[in-house]
Amino acid sequence: PYDGVRTIDEEFGAGAQAITHCLTVRNHAKVVISVETVYPITPDGVPNKNKATFLSNIEKMVRNYEIHGMTIGKDVEVVVVFSQVGALLATTGHPLLGGPNKFAPFVQYGLDHGFKFYLCQEASRALGINMSNKIPGVNFVPGGMIAVADFEMLGYALLVP
Repeated sequence: PYDGVRTIDEEFGAGAQAITHCLTVRNHAKVVISVETVYPITPDGVPNKNKATFLSNIEKMVRNYEIHGMTIGKDVEVVVVFSQVGALLATTGHPLLGGPNKFAPFVQYGLDHGFKFYLCQEASRALGINMSNKIPGVNFVPGGMIAVADFEMLGYALLVP
């Protein structure tokens, strides 16, 4: 059971399991996630400030891989590149976030579960992000978009939240 309680057929109806394509256990899978905005946009175009782009789903990603027998950092490499205003999510806090970054624990959760995080120095320069307000464990890359392209050329599958 995906949710720990119900089977897929119980949750979605008879026959759902038969037409569900699950992840295949694999080794050496590579994923790069490009985070360019702070908040996801609702269908009506309004920023949802209760969630952080991608970070709000980080626990689900860990669970999805683990439920299929894979471990991030061992079987699957996941890197996250913060660029543009999404770079704010790699800070402990920033005036543009209204103070402390309430999503910083999600980054720490990812670090604790094998994710690697990179912060664009171009965005950092423009937003005033430096070592004093960067989340420890987040590394720098000179340019976020170029880093994403470099990861893709190294065989990483790109996810854009």
